[in-house]
Amino acid sequence: MGTGLLYLAAYHQYGLTLYSFGWYIALPVLIAIAFIDVEHRIIPDSLNAALAVAGLVMLLSGYGTTITSRVIGIFSVSVPFLIVAMVSKGGAMGGGDIKLVAASGLCLGWQMNLIAVFIGSLVGSVAMIISMMRGKANRKSQVPFGPWLSLGIVISGLFGSYISILF
Repeated sequence: MGTGLLYLAAYHQYGLTLYSFGWYIALPVLIAIAFIDVEHRIIPDSLNAALAVAGLVMLLSGYGTTITSRVIGIFSVSVPFLIVAMVSKGGAMGGGDIKLVAASGLCLGWQMNLIAVFIGSLVGSVAMIISMMRGKANRKSQVPFGPWLSLGIVISGLFGSYISILF
């Protein structure tokens, strides 16, 4: 039911277009990423590749942001994430997260990708604080970032035009 509602939101936002078809590919991929990362603490490369294919479909549609913004989007978040992963020796950021934000950069462009990461970080931080207050986690607990990034990508992609007005 959740995927159907997201498909409806994509249709409402973008109509029956090649661009919305890209979202019809991306949405179930992002849902799968969220559940797999929670359960197994991994984001499969095949799902990140599928998200990149969705981004290519969105690019080919000619709708949305420019190719330049999409190329910058691939690197604008993934490179800082890669640096964090290298400095922390993989303790703070996993390779799947890096590839996820690269693929989402292709889908969203750099501006919306930054907003997606901000939303994912904010919601993930609030969820972690609540878990800590309930005694289910502590400051050293490892938390999968994929579900929160996926949520941020969906919100930014489907409702970003409303959000970007605020910035």
